[in-house]
This record gives sequence, structure tokens and C-alpha cells, in this order.
Amino acid sequence: MTVFRVIDDHVVSEAEYRARRHEITTFLDARAIGEAKRGLMLSGERTLTATAPAAPAGAPDPIGKGLPLSILIREVYTGKYPDDGPFGDGGDIAVVSGVKNYDVFNATARALNFLVKDVKEHSRLRRPSPFTEGTSLVAYSPAVMTDSLTVGFEFAVADFPQEFVNSLSNAFSTLAGIPLLLPYSGYMLGAGALFKLVGNVGHALFDGIKFTVTDSIDFDIYGAQPAVAGFRIVAATDEFSNYQYTDAGGLVDAQGKKYAGDTPYIVVSLDGRQRDNLKTFAPTAASAAVLQRFFSVKDGGQVAIDTVVEGLQFVSDAKYRDQAMALKAQLVDPSVTDPARKKALQDGYAAAVKNIVSDAMKPK
Repeated sequence: MTVFRVIDDHVVSEAEYRARRHEITTFLDARAIGEAKRGLMLSGERTLTATAPAAPAGAPDPIGKGLPLSILIREVYTGKYPDDGPFGDGGDIAVVSGVKNYDVFNATARALNFLVKDVKEHSRLRRPSPFTEGTSLVAYSPAVMTDSLTVGFEFAVADFPQEFVNSLSNAFSTLAGIPLLLPYSGYMLGAGALFKLVGNVGHALFDGIKFTVTDSIDFDIYGAQPAVAGFRIVAATDEFSNYQYTDAGGLVDAQGKKYAGDTPYIVVSLDGRQRDNLKTFAPTAASAAVLQRFFSVKDGGQVAIDTVVEGLQFVSDAKYRDQAMALKAQLVDPSVTDPARKKALQDGYAAAVKNIVSDAMKPK
């Protein structure tokens, strides 16, 4: 399984990027301040030019520690799936994501982003249609405070039972853009309710996984280059190394021909734009990680969990308030005189405050 970076529209394999990361990042840093004397050759006789290309309309905001982070699925290409012949897996596909070390409990809850029935092979899904269940959102943080995130994606193909799809419709109708969370097989978490699937039909999702890809988004890890905003491509092959990718044109080869092969892939974007409507995502994900301790729901039943989600939001706010107050105390400590140290403390304080959802919990 392979992850690709997109640099100046060039698709660069993770292997090439890691092998040449110092060379690539040194070139990009020099180019950013106008000191690149010549272009940099990539594999496949492709060149990063000495002059940075003009930023496209809607270019992403920078990402980093203390800044917001949105992770969105921008395109799903199904490749040879689904094989809907007499012995195939059916014509339905699902895309599931998960993020580690993201919410307040450091636990991963699977999020169902796409579930689309009757899909043809070699289809491109730019985002869930208004007539199907799903959301492009993988994760959101108002201000990143962790050193690294691990993000995983699963691409599943199955003939999903109609009762499963009906349950999804009920759950998604309450989500307002937040992914449907799957804390345990057989359970689903909507915005304010926990659903128990009839006959544990959720197993159909996990029995049909065709590929799983895990990627890291590093911010402050020794020996790793900090992540930058832009596109990444996750796939089950390394065959895209000499391709280009743009949001408007998709994945194309050196001759400009759009990829139409059998390998499925998922395009993901990392963006630092602030999205206030998604502030409660992390507490909701945290609640998915602990729900089974509190509830026993009969098949086909549901139970309101607003109180649990609100309680976990309070726990999250209290945690970040404590961090903010500790950083503030260091800021006023007369023994802290180093300007770089003071700036790091100020940035950490600002990030902690941004992660507090309730205004009443924010330090004055």
C-alpha cells in the first residue's frame, strides 16, 4: 500500500519523497525566498521549476502546530471494483477513515465517509451526492497540539443489506456534516444518538475491505519533515509515481490522459482553514470510543447520548483549559527570558484556547 505526495501537481511516491526529502525541502525552501538557481529533477524526467507556480484559486491555508487542520476526502476512484458479475462482491462501495492521537482519549473510532450503492467499476466519486449518505470530512482540529497524527483509510466492497443502508440514512440525517462514527461493529453513532444495527449487519462493511492504507501527518517529529498543506493520494500500488494531479483535472499521465486503470485510490487534502462549524468533532469522536461501556441497545434500537457527548466536551474543554493555564503561568515566570521559548509558550497557549469549545471555559 502506498501514499503519494503532490508537489507542484507532480505525484511523488512516499519512497522517493523520503529518500530525497532533504533535497526536496531544501529546494522548496530556497525557492520560497527566491534563491533557487535551477529546477529540481524528479523521477520520470519531471522538473520542479525554480520559480514557484502561481497558487490556484482556493489554495489551502498553511498547516502546522497551533494552526487549524481539516482532512477531507476529495476523490474516490473505484478501479476494477465493484465486480458486479454473478460471482462478484456486489455493486456497493464504502470508504472508512480513522485518526489516531486526535481526540481527547487518544482512541480511534472508525468514521464512515462514503457508502454508495450500485456503483459501476472505474467510477469517480468526487464527494457524496445529495442523494446518498456520507461526508468528505475525515477530521478537524481548531488548533493542532499533537506532534503527529496517524490517519488510516479502508476501501470496502460488498452487497450491503438494505436495512444497513436504511439505518445509515436515519443516522446521517442528524449529523450536519460530521462523519457517521462506528465505535464497534454493529453500532453507529449519530450526532445525538447511538444506533444498534439489526442482526449486526455492520459486519458486511468490514468483511469486504479491499485495501487499507495508513499515513502519518508529522508536525514536530525528529527526523521527519513537517507536513504541508495540499493533496495526498493513497492507493494499493506504486504505479502513479510519474503522474500529475490537480483538483480540476484529476490524475493524468505524462500525455495528459486521465487514469482509467484497475487500481482504486483515494485523494485527500490537508488544509489549515478555520472551520468553526466543526469544533465539536473531536468530542464526538471521543464519545464513540467509550460508548459501549455505558449503553446496551437492542437490535434496531437507539438511545440518546447528548449528555455523554456534552460531558466529554466538558472534559475536553477542562483538559485544554488546564494546559492553557499552565502555559500562561510559564509565560509570566520572570525566569523565562529566552525569546524563542516565550514565543513557543505563547503559541501553545493560543492553540490550547482555540481547542476550548465553550466560551465559559476559556481563560480570561
